[in-house]
Amino acid sequence: YEMKRYWDCDFPSEDAGGMETDFGRCLAMVQEKVDEAVRFRLRADVPVGVYLSGGIDSAIVAATVAKYHPEKVMAFNISFPQDEAFDEDRLAREMAAKIGAEFHSVECGPEALIENTEDCIWSTELPFHNFHGVGKFMLSRLAHQHVKVVLTGEGADEVFLGYIIFQPGKGTLSDHMLNKLRGQEKPGRSITGQIMKTLGFIPMPDYVEMLSPKTQKRILDFFHRKHKSGLTAGHALQRLKERIDPNQTEGRPLVRKMQYAWIKNMLAPYLLTILGDRPELGHSIEGRTPFLDHHLFEAMRYIPDHFKIRDGVEKYVLREAFRERVTEAIYFRKKWPYSAPPLWIEKGQYPGLDALLKKYLSREAVEKSGIFSYRRIRVWQWLLKVVSSNSLFKRKLNGALTFILTVQILDHLFVQSFEERLNRTAP
Repeated sequence: YEMKRYWDCDFPSEDAGGMETDFGRCLAMVQEKVDEAVRFRLRADVPVGVYLSGGIDSAIVAATVAKYHPEKVMAFNISFPQDEAFDEDRLAREMAAKIGAEFHSVECGPEALIENTEDCIWSTELPFHNFHGVGKFMLSRLAHQHVKVVLTGEGADEVFLGYIIFQPGKGTLSDHMLNKLRGQEKPGRSITGQIMKTLGFIPMPDYVEMLSPKTQKRILDFFHRKHKSGLTAGHALQRLKERIDPNQTEGRPLVRKMQYAWIKNMLAPYLLTILGDRPELGHSIEGRTPFLDHHLFEAMRYIPDHFKIRDGVEKYVLREAFRERVTEAIYFRKKWPYSAPPLWIEKGQYPGLDALLKKYLSREAVEKSGIFSYRRIRVWQWLLKVVSSNSLFKRKLNGALTFILTVQILDHLFVQSFEERLNRTAP
C-alpha cells in the first residue's frame, strides 16, 4: 500500500489573489460557515451536548447549537474552585443561562486531579507537564453520564489566529530581528540562525531557547546515561523539520508559517489527543469539532490576517460575527487558554500525590524503568522546595518534574504491567 497525504492547510501566499477584502462580507461568510459546520455535526441518533468554558469559542458553538438543535442544550463545564484565576464556572453559567442550556459542572480540585491521573494517562497514552488533560478526562466522564456526542470549540484559535504568538511584538520575534536575519547570507552558528536555515522561519519564540545547546544539555541530563547517545543522535530540530513541509511555508507571510507550524506541532499531536479525542473515547464519547470542518477552514484561509487580529484583539472577525449570541463578559474577555492550576510535585501536600511520588519517583521505581537519572530527579525536587514560588524557573522545573512523573506512569502502565492493566479494564 502507499501512504499519501490527501489534504493539507494550503495557506495562500503573500501575492495570492482571491482574498475577501470587504469586512462585512467576511462577517457573513464566517457566520454562514460556522452555522453550517455546527448544523452538520448535530446529526445524530443519540443525545448531543456541548463543552462550555468561559471562552468565546465554546460559547459560540453552544449558542449555535441552541439556535439549531430542537432539544434543550446540555452544557458541560470544568470548575477549579480552589483557584479563582483558573475557574471559568461563573462565565460558563452565565452563558448557559443566556441560551437556556441545562448546565452541568465537574469540580476538579487537586485531590481529584491526582486521583484520576493514572486513568487519564491510560486513555491518552501521553505524558504531560500540566494536569489540564486530567481535567478534560473528568469532563468527558461527566458528559458520558448524559450524552454520547459533544461539540467542542477546539480549532478556533488555529483558524482565526487566537494565540498570542501570532501577534507581532507580543509572542513572535520582532520585525527588526527577522529583517536582520533575512539580510544575512550566512546566519551563522547561533541557534536562531540554525532554525532559520533549517525551517526558514521561527515557528515559536520559545523554540530558540528550547533548542539551544544549553537547554538541550539540561534535557539530556534528565535521562539515564545509557540513553544519552541515542537521544543526541536524533536532534530535536531535525524532528521538527520532519513535520513541516517547505511547500506549505515558502512564500507565505510569517503569521501563516507560524499558523501552519502550530497546527502540525501542537494541534494535531497534542491538543486533539490529550485535550480532545482520547479522553472522550476513554468514556465512549464522540467529540465533534465544528471549527475544524474542512469547508470552513478552506473558506477562512481567504479572510485577511488583519481581520483576524485587529488592534491587538485576537479572533476579531469571529468575535464580531457572533457578538449578539454570546454574553458581554465573554465577548470582551481576552484569550485565556484552558489550563489547570499548578500542582506542585512536592511531598507533603496531598496524600494522593505522596502515593504517586512513592510509587513512580522512588529510587526503586526510577531504576526499574531505567529511563531517567534518579540523582537528577532528587536534585530537582530539592530545588523545587527552595526556589521562589512565583518564579518562572520554579514553574518550568515543576513542568519538567510533572513530565518525568507521567512518563514513569506511562512506562508502568504500558511496559511493566500492560497485560495486567489491560485485563483489568477489559469489558
